[in-house]
Amino acid sequence: MKAAFERVDSRALRGWFTLTFCGSLLLMLALNVIGAPLTTEAAPIGIVSYELAFSQTRAQAILASWDQRTSLLAAFTLGLDYLFMVFYAVAISIGVWLSAGWLAAHRLPLSRAGIWLAVGAWAAAGSDAIENSALLAQLVNAPDQFWAVLAGISAVLKFSLIFLGIVYALYALVLRLVQRWMPAGDREG
Repeated sequence: MKAAFERVDSRALRGWFTLTFCGSLLLMLALNVIGAPLTTEAAPIGIVSYELAFSQTRAQAILASWDQRTSLLAAFTLGLDYLFMVFYAVAISIGVWLSAGWLAAHRLPLSRAGIWLAVGAWAAAGSDAIENSALLAQLVNAPDQFWAVLAGISAVLKFSLIFLGIVYALYALVLRLVQRWMPAGDREG
Protein backbone atom coordinates (compact mmCIF):
# COMPACT_ATOMS: atom_id res chain seq x y z
CA MET A 1 0.00 0.00 0.00
CA LYS A 2 2.75 2.44 1.00
CA ALA A 3 4.54 1.78 -2.32
CA ALA A 4 1.59 3.17 -4.33
CA PHE A 5 1.96 6.50 -2.59
CA GLU A 6 5.74 6.59 -2.97
CA ARG A 7 5.44 6.44 -6.78
CA VAL A 8 3.76 9.85 -6.89
CA ASP A 9 5.69 13.11 -6.55
CA SER A 10 4.01 14.55 -3.47
CA ARG A 11 5.67 17.96 -3.94
CA ALA A 12 4.01 18.36 -7.35
CA LEU A 13 0.71 17.14 -5.91
CA ARG A 14 0.90 19.71 -3.11
CA GLY A 15 1.38 22.42 -5.73
CA TRP A 16 -1.66 21.24 -7.68
CA PHE A 17 -3.61 20.95 -4.43
CA THR A 18 -2.80 24.54 -3.48
CA LEU A 19 -3.76 25.83 -6.93
CA THR A 20 -7.05 23.93 -7.13
CA PHE A 21 -7.94 24.55 -3.47
CA CYS A 22 -7.50 28.32 -3.91
CA GLY A 23 -9.37 28.18 -7.23
CA SER A 24 -12.19 26.27 -5.54
CA LEU A 25 -12.45 28.90 -2.82
CA LEU A 26 -12.52 31.73 -5.38
CA LEU A 27 -15.15 29.97 -7.49
CA MET A 28 -17.24 29.20 -4.40
CA LEU A 29 -17.10 32.87 -3.43
CA ALA A 30 -18.08 33.93 -6.95
CA LEU A 31 -20.97 31.44 -7.02
CA ASN A 32 -22.21 32.73 -3.66
CA VAL A 33 -22.01 36.39 -4.71
CA ILE A 34 -23.61 35.81 -8.12
CA GLY A 35 -26.22 33.47 -6.64
CA ALA A 36 -27.22 35.73 -3.74
CA PRO A 37 -30.40 36.96 -5.51
CA LEU A 38 -31.56 33.32 -5.77
CA THR A 39 -32.42 33.38 -2.07
CA THR A 40 -36.17 33.93 -1.76
CA GLU A 41 -38.93 32.88 0.60
CA ALA A 42 -39.50 29.79 -1.57
CA ALA A 43 -35.73 29.18 -1.82
CA PRO A 44 -34.32 30.09 1.62
CA ILE A 45 -30.89 28.66 0.79
CA GLY A 46 -30.86 29.84 -2.82
CA ILE A 47 -29.79 27.39 -5.47
CA VAL A 48 -29.33 24.65 -2.85
CA SER A 49 -33.07 24.83 -2.15
CA TYR A 50 -33.64 24.19 -5.86
CA GLU A 51 -31.11 21.32 -5.86
CA LEU A 52 -32.93 19.67 -2.95
CA ALA A 53 -36.51 20.37 -4.07
CA PHE A 54 -37.22 16.66 -4.69
CA SER A 55 -40.65 17.44 -6.15
CA GLN A 56 -42.17 19.11 -9.17
CA THR A 57 -44.38 21.27 -6.93
CA ARG A 58 -41.48 22.56 -4.82
CA ALA A 59 -39.27 23.16 -7.90
CA GLN A 60 -42.15 25.04 -9.53
CA ALA A 61 -42.60 27.23 -6.43
CA ILE A 62 -38.87 28.03 -6.40
CA LEU A 63 -38.79 28.89 -10.11
CA ALA A 64 -41.92 31.04 -9.70
CA SER A 65 -40.15 33.01 -6.96
CA TRP A 66 -37.42 34.01 -9.42
CA ASP A 67 -37.96 36.69 -12.05
CA GLN A 68 -36.42 36.49 -15.52
CA ARG A 69 -33.15 38.13 -14.42
CA THR A 70 -32.83 35.79 -11.43
CA SER A 71 -33.54 32.77 -13.63
CA LEU A 72 -30.71 33.87 -15.91
CA LEU A 73 -28.44 34.16 -12.88
CA ALA A 74 -29.46 30.62 -11.88
CA ALA A 75 -28.57 29.37 -15.36
CA PHE A 76 -25.24 31.21 -15.23
CA THR A 77 -24.35 29.78 -11.81
CA LEU A 78 -25.22 26.27 -13.00
CA GLY A 79 -22.91 26.78 -15.98
CA LEU A 80 -20.09 28.18 -13.81
CA ASP A 81 -20.58 25.25 -11.47
CA TYR A 82 -19.19 22.92 -14.16
CA LEU A 83 -15.82 24.70 -13.83
CA PHE A 84 -16.12 24.56 -10.03
CA MET A 85 -16.65 20.78 -10.25
CA VAL A 86 -13.25 20.29 -11.85
CA PHE A 87 -11.50 22.45 -9.27
CA TYR A 88 -13.11 20.90 -6.19
CA ALA A 89 -12.78 17.34 -7.53
CA VAL A 90 -9.04 17.81 -8.13
CA ALA A 91 -8.51 19.59 -4.79
CA ILE A 92 -10.41 17.01 -2.74
CA SER A 93 -8.96 14.00 -4.54
CA ILE A 94 -5.39 15.27 -4.15
CA GLY A 95 -5.99 16.29 -0.53
CA VAL A 96 -7.39 12.84 0.24
CA TRP A 97 -4.58 11.09 -1.69
CA LEU A 98 -1.90 13.02 0.20
CA SER A 99 -3.68 12.30 3.48
CA ALA A 100 -3.91 8.59 2.67
CA GLY A 101 -0.21 8.52 1.78
CA TRP A 102 0.72 10.14 5.08
CA LEU A 103 -1.56 7.76 7.01
CA ALA A 104 -0.07 4.73 5.19
CA ALA A 105 3.50 5.91 5.82
CA HIS A 106 2.73 6.13 9.54
CA ARG A 107 0.71 2.89 9.61
CA LEU A 108 -2.38 4.67 10.87
CA PRO A 109 -5.99 3.53 10.51
CA LEU A 110 -8.10 4.25 7.42
CA SER A 111 -5.21 4.78 4.99
CA ARG A 112 -6.81 2.42 2.45
CA ALA A 113 -10.11 4.33 2.59
CA GLY A 114 -8.33 7.32 1.06
CA ILE A 115 -8.02 5.65 -2.34
CA TRP A 116 -11.79 5.17 -2.49
CA LEU A 117 -12.51 8.65 -1.22
CA ALA A 118 -10.14 10.18 -3.79
CA VAL A 119 -12.21 8.47 -6.49
CA GLY A 120 -15.31 9.58 -4.58
CA ALA A 121 -14.41 13.22 -5.23
CA TRP A 122 -14.75 12.53 -8.95
CA ALA A 123 -18.00 10.64 -8.36
CA ALA A 124 -19.22 13.75 -6.51
CA ALA A 125 -18.39 15.90 -9.54
CA GLY A 126 -20.19 13.41 -11.80
CA SER A 127 -23.25 13.54 -9.54
CA ASP A 128 -23.02 17.34 -9.59
CA ALA A 129 -23.03 17.29 -13.41
CA ILE A 130 -26.12 15.07 -13.47
CA GLU A 131 -27.79 17.32 -10.91
CA ASN A 132 -27.03 20.46 -12.94
CA SER A 133 -28.37 18.87 -16.11
CA ALA A 134 -31.61 18.02 -14.31
CA LEU A 135 -31.86 21.56 -12.89
CA LEU A 136 -31.19 23.14 -16.28
CA ALA A 137 -33.80 20.89 -17.93
CA GLN A 138 -36.39 22.20 -15.48
CA LEU A 139 -35.20 25.78 -15.81
CA VAL A 140 -35.43 25.72 -19.61
CA ASN A 141 -38.55 23.58 -20.01
CA ALA A 142 -40.70 23.27 -16.90
CA PRO A 143 -40.45 21.55 -13.53
CA ASP A 144 -40.89 17.81 -13.78
CA GLN A 145 -41.08 15.16 -11.03
CA PHE A 146 -38.42 12.94 -12.63
CA TRP A 147 -35.90 15.78 -12.99
CA ALA A 148 -36.61 17.12 -9.49
CA VAL A 149 -36.03 13.71 -7.89
CA LEU A 150 -32.92 13.05 -10.03
CA ALA A 151 -31.49 16.45 -9.05
CA GLY A 152 -32.22 15.82 -5.37
CA ILE A 153 -30.69 12.34 -5.29
CA SER A 154 -27.64 13.57 -7.20
CA ALA A 155 -27.26 16.54 -4.82
CA VAL A 156 -27.41 14.32 -1.72
CA LEU A 157 -24.82 11.96 -3.21
CA LYS A 158 -22.59 14.90 -4.18
CA PHE A 159 -22.79 16.56 -0.75
CA SER A 160 -22.19 13.22 1.01
CA LEU A 161 -19.08 12.35 -1.01
CA ILE A 162 -17.64 15.85 -0.65
CA PHE A 163 -18.30 15.76 3.09
CA LEU A 164 -16.61 12.36 3.48
CA GLY A 165 -13.55 13.48 1.51
CA ILE A 166 -13.16 16.67 3.55
CA VAL A 167 -13.66 14.85 6.87
CA TYR A 168 -11.05 12.25 5.85
CA ALA A 169 -8.50 14.94 4.96
CA LEU A 170 -9.23 16.75 8.26
CA TYR A 171 -8.83 13.45 10.15
CA ALA A 172 -5.34 13.03 8.70
CA LEU A 173 -4.51 16.69 9.34
CA VAL A 174 -5.53 16.45 13.00
CA LEU A 175 -3.45 13.27 13.46
CA ARG A 176 -0.52 14.97 11.78
CA LEU A 177 -0.79 18.02 14.03
CA VAL A 178 -1.15 15.86 17.15
CA GLN A 179 1.93 13.88 16.14
CA ARG A 180 3.90 17.06 15.45
CA TRP A 181 3.03 18.63 18.82
CA MET A 182 3.28 15.46 20.90
CA PRO A 183 6.62 14.94 22.65
CA ALA A 184 8.73 12.19 21.01
CA GLY A 185 8.56 9.90 24.08
CA ASP A 186 4.72 9.96 24.04
CA ARG A 187 4.56 8.98 20.36
CA GLU A 188 6.29 5.65 20.86
CA GLY A 189 4.05 4.42 23.70
